[in-house]
Amino acid sequence: TPLPLGLLAPRGWALEQLLLQANSLSGYMPLSTFPGADTVNQSVWVGGTAAPKGGTDQWLPYWANGNVPLLMLLRAAGPAAVARLDPAAQLGPVVDRMMQYVLGHVNRSKSGPGAGWIGPFLNEPGDTNGHGLWDPLNMCRALLMYSEGEPSSRPAVAAAVVAH
Repeated sequence: TPLPLGLLAPRGWALEQLLLQANSLSGYMPLSTFPGADTVNQSVWVGGTAAPKGGTDQWLPYWANGNVPLLMLLRAAGPAAVARLDPAAQLGPVVDRMMQYVLGHVNRSKSGPGAGWIGPFLNEPGDTNGHGLWDPLNMCRALLMYSEGEPSSRPAVAAAVVAH
């Protein structure tokens, strides 16, 4: 039986490593201006335009796939751990906002191209059929982990993942 994300709270060395990651590049990526950060903080997944600038639309799902569980584990560790997050990074609000944006922009049509699709319906490098598969699958994983840590999101996440 799998353990739900957040059932076990990190302590000691593991907690310190998670805080180090959250308060470093990983936690700051959505707000950073360094070259390449726009593939996350201006991703087409959250209404941005990073992919047309020469990047791809895959980086936000990968970032979310790591940072959603990072945040959920820190939240499971309790308020004292969350209070140690660098407030300038805004990791909690950024993750929450991005997950809500993705859930709010699922293709709700029941038929036709992109019906039920999660995320942008775009060609990926080497993809000739009009949509990439890896990015939405990474985002589905991130959404499922988010729903484990944020139970109020479960109905929306379940509907989006099943429709996809």
